Amino acid sequence: MKIGILFLLLVSFVVSARAERKLRYRVDVGQVQSRSFPVPGGEFDFGFVMNQQLMLELVNSDEFFAPFVVSQAYISGSSEAITEATNILVPPTDMLGNPVPACISKKDYAKIYGDVVSFELEGGQSIKIGYSQGPTHNPDWGISGKVAVKKSRLWMHLYAVDPFTGEAFGASKGESVAKYRSTDMEINFSGFSISPSFFHESKLAAVTRNATRDALKNISAEIKDRASRGLAPEWATSISRMDDAIIEIRAGKADGVKVGDRFLVTNIVHEWSGEVCNSEYKATPVRTAGIVEVHTAGRLYSYVKRIDGRYDFHVGDQVTIEKLAD
Repeated sequence: MKIGILFLLLVSFVVSARAERKLRYRVDVGQVQSRSFPVPGGEFDFGFVMNQQLMLELVNSDEFFAPFVVSQAYISGSSEAITEATNILVPPTDMLGNPVPACISKKDYAKIYGDVVSFELEGGQSIKIGYSQGPTHNPDWGISGKVAVKKSRLWMHLYAVDPFTGEAFGASKGESVAKYRSTDMEINFSGFSISPSFFHESKLAAVTRNATRDALKNISAEIKDRASRGLAPEWATSISRMDDAIIEIRAGKADGVKVGDRFLVTNIVHEWSGEVCNSEYKATPVRTAGIVEVHTAGRLYSYVKRIDGRYDFHVGDQVTIEKLAD
């Protein structure tokens, strides 16, 4: 009896785990704005540190994926490459015959950017370096010699917006405070300039890392909440290429896509108030055109085949999850 119950619990756990498979949000990465602050011998560009930290967290994230610099993706175990089409003389059109520019087929789910509200290191006798946007900001802290760091604090904001319209998907804060024993962290400011590697390799790295992770976690939760209220699909991409029998979507293994995944394709009409790709943009969903299934998954792009539906597909049509394969 006990063995039977245990077996049922294990089966339930496996089924639950399969049902929870998610795809990663493909995002464009903006800048994390941060002021430089004075240190002996000059200024330290803390913004550089935070942008590097954000990119590092996105690379290792289970929720987000930022392509960065990848020119092409090879199918695992094959010499065939899935790449986006180049040198197209006649641009593709939507269902109304409007041209679909390249910026549409390359559109990410969201753009992420942010700013650092405050960063501080506290030592004995109220010695501090860093900056804040509050009334306690003092640009003339004038530190010299060795400082035993007692506490470090970072408070930042991250924002996720539609890459074209700027519509907010989510805004969150990340905050991290770390305390140290006097022997754990000691900085010698005499003739010493802080380099970016110091914040990655020292124990201060935990502060920048934890604050960034906290903010990304909150952004993901806000995106899911927005989707649960019917304000937007929880995950979406687009058809990036159509060439004879080939239908290519802008999502691949890096996004979590697998062979057998099924997606809904929705015809979209693209409208611009002025210059294409550089003016106010409006995407109007018109109708569900059909269902496609992945038959070849590349690193960044995948080939799909139509398995249902009666309307034509077009480059730039919206692609959303219908059912993910086990």
